[in-house]
Amino acid sequence: MRRLRAFTLVEILVVLSLFAVLMGLGVGMIQRAGSGNTLTQTTNAMANLLAAARASAYGSATAYVTVDSEAGGALGGGVLRVFRQRPVLTWHCENFEDASEVDLLTRAGAVDVATNAPVPSLAGKHIVFQSGGRVNVADRPWLQFVDGFSIECRLLVPATTSKQSMRLFKKGSAIDIAVIHGPAGRYDIEATIRLAQDEEGKGAGKYTVKTGERGPEEVVEWRGAILPERWQDIRIAYDRNEFTIQVEGSLRGVRTGKNNAMAPDLGDSVSKLVIGDGYEGGFDSLQIGGIYEDDDDRFDYSENVFRIDDNGKPVTGREFIHFRNRQLDPQYHTRPMQLVFRLGEDTESVPAPRRLVMIGLSGETFVKRPGE
Repeated sequence: MRRLRAFTLVEILVVLSLFAVLMGLGVGMIQRAGSGNTLTQTTNAMANLLAAARASAYGSATAYVTVDSEAGGALGGGVLRVFRQRPVLTWHCENFEDASEVDLLTRAGAVDVATNAPVPSLAGKHIVFQSGGRVNVADRPWLQFVDGFSIECRLLVPATTSKQSMRLFKKGSAIDIAVIHGPAGRYDIEATIRLAQDEEGKGAGKYTVKTGERGPEEVVEWRGAILPERWQDIRIAYDRNEFTIQVEGSLRGVRTGKNNAMAPDLGDSVSKLVIGDGYEGGFDSLQIGGIYEDDDDRFDYSENVFRIDDNGKPVTGREFIHFRNRQLDPQYHTRPMQLVFRLGEDTESVPAPRRLVMIGLSGETFVKRPGE
């Protein structure tokens, strides 16, 4: 008679232990796959926002992406945002009816359209301001410049003037831009804006930049940047990152600091934007742009995801990635960029998963794993 063989208690316990180990491994792999999706989602969102910013940065328009990493504590997480420059006013100074809106501009005092000037503008006709002449720009919601602005124009400053300072733009106590005497018969630009308070009531006050300044330092070769009796392109811009002045496309004044994350407080509906209130000389080709955050291009990433430095330590604060002409803006970026994100905490035996977001000088963006 054949005997039936049964499992011993020890064998049953061994089998149950193996099942427990396999189930644990399976759950861990599922959890890791779900966590990996979180990391992939964040880095893909980063790449998509960079691509959107690059696509909108063409010609003289700019765009940038900010990576706001949470500060303090052991938590990660943060916010990805896209900011775009949009034109809000264009005036070629041929007359007072060719601006973006017919009823936008009114003049007061001696403001004339020059037709046969000794030094004509490349654009044709231009405006000549005499003492006391000014142009008032009617206030519009888009002139509140929520996240920043740029003002571009062409100037023909006279060789001699009795004024030490000639105001070029003014909007109440919110914005003041002047042409001032510089060294050796040349001129400088000085620009001041008012900043808004943050959520904690801090940061409000005046913020000023002048040609010849680079942060707190003086740059001698940048002083006296404006040549008299010669048309020159001027650009003044503030984008919550830097307050800059450019002359003929070259940086001639820049200021950065703790206030850079502050929004400009230029939404003074009582005071209109005034052009040329005190300025004497030629003026042409006005372009005003506003910088605005796009609510549709915003991504809040998980507190389980950390942006890290080369040593694997979490990075806090704000990172700016600037685009111009659909490439990394060479004024801010001279080499390709790399952003590294990590999922969770490293252990002694197993490092947490990582992804790299690479941005080349031409603005192309891709995501990869370290070592790929």
